[in-house]
Amino acid sequence: MSAPDDLSAEVPDAACRYVDPELFFPVEHGRESAGLRAAKRICAGCDPGQRQVCARTALIDTTELQGVYAGVFVPVGRGRRRAIEKLGVIADRHVEVSAK
Repeated sequence: MSAPDDLSAEVPDAACRYVDPELFFPVEHGRESAGLRAAKRICAGCDPGQRQVCARTALIDTTELQGVYAGVFVPVGRGRRRAIEKLGVIADRHVEVSAK
């Protein structure tokens, strides 16, 4: 799922609209990685309504969800459940996260 591609129809003026989608899927997953910080800075350029749409779009299918959405990094392993729940708060939706 690519944040800019999937959101262009929903939020045409999103801050990520002209950014390379790969930025939202950083190879380095450390909290302080440059790619992760850059993606979160771009997300910060959106207003709360835009971030809500982004979070809702990301939550359509959480099976393979990973990357940065609405300023939240969703990792593959540890911290995944908490990140998806945080997206649920932004999206204003209750999210059930399996204990995988």
